[in-house]
Amino acid sequence: MAQSPPRLRDDLTITLLSGDDGGYVIEDPLRNVFFKIGRREYLFLCSLNRGDNLSKLPEDASIDDSDGQTVTREEALTILKWLGSKQLLQNQDVETLEAIESAEGAALQKNWLARMNLISFRIPLFNPDPFLCQIRPWLGWLAGPLFFAVWLLLAVVSLGALFVNWQSFINQSASFFSFGNMIILGLIWLLLKLLHELFHALVCNRYGGQVFEMGILFILFIPLTYVNASSSWSFPTRWQRIHVALAGMYIELFVAWLAILYWVTHGGTPTGLLAHNTVLVAGVSSLLFNANPLMRFDGYYVLSDLVNIPNLYFRGLASVRRLAKKIWLGIEEPESIPVHSNFVAVYGGAVYLWRILVLFSLGYGASKMFSGWGLILTIIAALGWVSQPIISFVTKFAGYRTQNPRVLSHFASRAVVVGLISGFLLFGVDWEKNVTVPAVVLFEEQHSIRTASQGFVDQILIHEGDLVESGQPLLKLVNGDLESSARELELEIGILDLKRRLAISSGTHAELQMLDQQNEVLQKRKRNLDADLKGLFIHAPGSGMVVGHDLESLLGIWVHKGEELFQVVSPENKHLVASVDQDDISSFSGRTGEKVQIDMTERGLGVFSGSIEKVAPTASRELLHPSLAAFYGGPFDVKPASTADGEKGLVLFSPRFSIAIQLPDDIKQELRSGQQARIQIKGSARTPAHVFWTGLRNWFLARRTPH
Repeated sequence: MAQSPPRLRDDLTITLLSGDDGGYVIEDPLRNVFFKIGRREYLFLCSLNRGDNLSKLPEDASIDDSDGQTVTREEALTILKWLGSKQLLQNQDVETLEAIESAEGAALQKNWLARMNLISFRIPLFNPDPFLCQIRPWLGWLAGPLFFAVWLLLAVVSLGALFVNWQSFINQSASFFSFGNMIILGLIWLLLKLLHELFHALVCNRYGGQVFEMGILFILFIPLTYVNASSSWSFPTRWQRIHVALAGMYIELFVAWLAILYWVTHGGTPTGLLAHNTVLVAGVSSLLFNANPLMRFDGYYVLSDLVNIPNLYFRGLASVRRLAKKIWLGIEEPESIPVHSNFVAVYGGAVYLWRILVLFSLGYGASKMFSGWGLILTIIAALGWVSQPIISFVTKFAGYRTQNPRVLSHFASRAVVVGLISGFLLFGVDWEKNVTVPAVVLFEEQHSIRTASQGFVDQILIHEGDLVESGQPLLKLVNGDLESSARELELEIGILDLKRRLAISSGTHAELQMLDQQNEVLQKRKRNLDADLKGLFIHAPGSGMVVGHDLESLLGIWVHKGEELFQVVSPENKHLVASVDQDDISSFSGRTGEKVQIDMTERGLGVFSGSIEKVAPTASRELLHPSLAAFYGGPFDVKPASTADGEKGLVLFSPRFSIAIQLPDDIKQELRSGQQARIQIKGSARTPAHVFWTGLRNWFLARRTPH
């Protein structure tokens, strides 16, 4: 007796997307999930239920194959397998059931592999729909036209302000990926992504959609929040669906506009630095990730809706896989849906290229953030990604051999060619890396004027910019306690001297010996007090120009011993000091006297040449000049620290090498201390294999070196 054909479940709802060419949405009310299909798949579903229970299908949908799109037996079986794996069928014959069970087993295995994939995996957390229904009356206006008008106004004003201050913004971005900035960036990232997904859900709820799932998506262990807003696929117009897809970027950019305006007015403050980070996270993440149609984020769904190609992402990947089968295995499979096939193929190729770029970019970032551990994590992620097609090839090898008896030799010949090309690219292709490092103008002969004693500043004998000679008086301090102690000590010494004379005249040697010991202690105290009293008068340690800020404000101020008050420098002797990362120092070592390129375009001096004067033998955490700190708009993230003599200052998070750069004589007179420059030099030739091996070796050596 013939088995009845498979049929769709009666409770499913299929909705025609108005304005689209053959776009339909299947809603499964039991599991609150939605599936978007094309016209060909829809025609096949109609054939399953033809003549029986069509009440759930669109009344105005024609099942006439007027476009000449036919569904082959292979395609029909594929669709049946997919329907079965998604639990959308109510009955099947034995043959179809076995095929579907096989497909479900493969899907489970694929899902297991996907969960093992370190590049991307999801963790569902909760159902946000009840919360959305509560906040919609209060926040629904954020998705309306009034808020959009405010958004546009802020966009124009803030982008104009950013354009005017663009160079300052770029300069402050140099420390964006510094280790000390990572925690702040992480918090900003998580808060922005939470707001991003909440706005997706809010706009979806505004048009009557439901959002039943919210969770965390990890891409190479970088956390992102996500919501399942697939119910928006059933909205009657594409513009409502596009509004939902763009909602997250829309609110992130609104935050970016506000952050730009705050940064422009508070750029040199800690909160200004926070606003700067917010602009970068909100702007860059929206453009590179959410707006990118090559990832299954917001930009992809907008593109899919605009070009009217349902399941564009998976069709593109399938197109690339068919091409890969043809090239690697000699097996040619027909395009199941020939419509837009060229566009789909190009899109699929772009997706794979983007995946590779993201893997290497995130790997590079992880290696910078976590050193060797980041490199190892990247390798594991890459192996996990590559292992999936390898496992698929091994498990399906018997079937491939049936389709092409020479599949193994076909694959081996191409593997050898690719291996030779890869080996050449890794070991035979090298390039000279242009190394660019920050530098700052410093005086070669620089004397720090520090107090040798403590007291109140009584007289200031010089002004900022004065030329002084070595030994010239600069300041006078007063300390009543020191002067009083000196007078009391003189009195004690006088009394003791009288006692010694009496002891000598009386011949009491024991008493004289004790008095001599007391005299030695008092004389030592006198020498220390004399040094402190002498320290109240500060003289120039060398000739030069006085450099300081608001020296008159020091008058009457109490200063501690060893405190720096100002500097005396030789104004005609200036040089650049570059700060070089440990990874780049090899490009400068052993090259004393060689030319380097100095870029001071921002200072109006253009680009000119200098020469390497001296390379420091060891790295240091010392900050060369406060202007290099990110807090003051410089490229380095810093932290407060105390020096050996108890002074407080700023130091770098990681050690860097200092390199003195000789300046041309005609440039020196135009420079001021603290001005920044960029130094560029051609590095040594290196291959990709050399870069990889050197990075891995340095990490292992650093781990073995005791701290």
